[in-house]
Amino acid sequence: MRIDGNDAAAVFATVRAALGRASAGRGPTLIEAVTYRVEAHTNADDAARYRSAAEVEGWLARDPLRRLETYLRDRGLLDDAALAGISAEAEQRAAQVRQAMSSDADQDPAELFAHVYAQPTPALAAQREFLLAEIADEGDRP
Repeated sequence: MRIDGNDAAAVFATVRAALGRASAGRGPTLIEAVTYRVEAHTNADDAARYRSAAEVEGWLARDPLRRLETYLRDRGLLDDAALAGISAEAEQRAAQVRQAMSSDADQDPAELFAHVYAQPTPALAAQREFLLAEIADEGDRP
């Protein structure tokens, strides 16, 4: 199914229908949610080289958050106070995620190979052993 990925209601309805089909044993659904990357890929990317300001402005007018906000406000389901609360909660969650992402958790390099296949392929097992041997060799060096 191809849908407007900037329409939160359409995305919700389509995903819910796909989930219902899958839960009923009628198989998967491929959903193509067409959207647009407004920002540059990175801070080193000059998007003006490959798209115009008018193109970006056209997509900004279809911003999914603004569209959803307008929809909810028009129906009396959202006001300034509620939006301020939602924004504060979102910022708090984002801060928690940033802090968690910045923590130095010990990682087991062997985990890279876990859960890739139900039964690891011979090539994957060989890659795992190669990596672990290299790590062990580094530990043996002065």
